[in-house]
Amino acid sequence: MSKLQQSLPLLSVLVLLQILDVVTTDLVPHLESNPVVLFLFQHLGEMWWLPKAGICLAIAAGVFKAKRIPRRSLVLVTAAYAVVVSINVANVLAVYLA
Repeated sequence: MSKLQQSLPLLSVLVLLQILDVVTTDLVPHLESNPVVLFLFQHLGEMWWLPKAGICLAIAAGVFKAKRIPRRSLVLVTAAYAVVVSINVANVLAVYLA
């Protein structure tokens, strides 16, 4: 099994986390603290996530072209996004269950 194939499960989790980040951010946009995302909200409105999707696709294309993913980097990025999504979910629950 190639190193890329070994990384596919973790890449799949990262893709899912990206989608969950967008969904949960849309549910409580007034709690967003990332200045880049706030800029995108102001200038793109509901389509704020399009640049994020484009960046993710470009990174994915680079990964598949390189056929190699540094495992430690992938784990760190995935863990960081898990934290981001956890904070978003906590915010969503606080707002909608309050």
